[in-house]
Amino acid sequence: AKPAAPAVDYAKLCNRITDSIQSYVDSVQAASPGTRIGVCAIIDKSHYVEVNATDSFPMYGLGKFPLALAVAQRMSEKGVALHNSTHISSGMLQKTTRKVLEKIDKHFYIPMSDLLGFIARDDYMDIADALTHDVVLGTDSLNAFVHKRGYIDTHFTKKMTAAYKDTKHAYANRTTPLGMAEMMRDFFGLNMDDYDKAIVSAMASTPIGPNRIVKGLEGTRADISHMAGTGPVDKKTKRITAVNDAAYIRIPGKKPYTLVVLIANSGLDQDATEAVIAHISRLLSAML
Repeated sequence: AKPAAPAVDYAKLCNRITDSIQSYVDSVQAASPGTRIGVCAIIDKSHYVEVNATDSFPMYGLGKFPLALAVAQRMSEKGVALHNSTHISSGMLQKTTRKVLEKIDKHFYIPMSDLLGFIARDDYMDIADALTHDVVLGTDSLNAFVHKRGYIDTHFTKKMTAAYKDTKHAYANRTTPLGMAEMMRDFFGLNMDDYDKAIVSAMASTPIGPNRIVKGLEGTRADISHMAGTGPVDKKTKRITAVNDAAYIRIPGKKPYTLVVLIANSGLDQDATEAVIAHISRLLSAML
């Protein structure tokens, strides 16, 4: 019989990974002064890798993850099944979005499965705003949902479309790498109902952000569920307000882990900023 593989000392492993990622982050931030990078990885539920992990960053589209969780809980509490429809306010939707939803129902009674797909898989911030208003009952209620579960670093004070349109509101909806990583870890540890499974399915099939965490895992046969967010370019500084990605990852033969990389005020172009996230993803998976 083969001897048993030695137990992994995750404390030492996480220290080595942290040192490696910290060194890389420092080099990027030195080469592009003003660029802010935060990283948090949680390996097998309880082993942490943290680089600037308690700093606040703008969420933008990444805010649709806690929103999806809040919508799912509210509908479950009301006894609304995933295949049932709910009405959303058409006045909060952009013209192109209204046309998409009118094909489903001209009175905007949309199946919850479709609505969760639009916010967890696709980049429909106006649908996210409508669900915040109509289902969660506003940003105060969304904050209450998030904070009640202990994620006190995550805050919403503006509609997602409003935060995107004016960069002075970039931090109106914000989180920390640590807070988002713990939220995602806890979600994937649930005994999932139909709503939770629909969110996971949408995150596993999203076409948003393929050159970020996903790119760094090419060739690993990883099962990846993730959600990305991107902010606008600030007109005055010409810098990208946010490029984010958060993922739950299963690689055959390795412990599952959560990885969150948030980049704010990037002085790099879009491709180079996404490449930073991909490199951090690659570094982590190679060292596990």
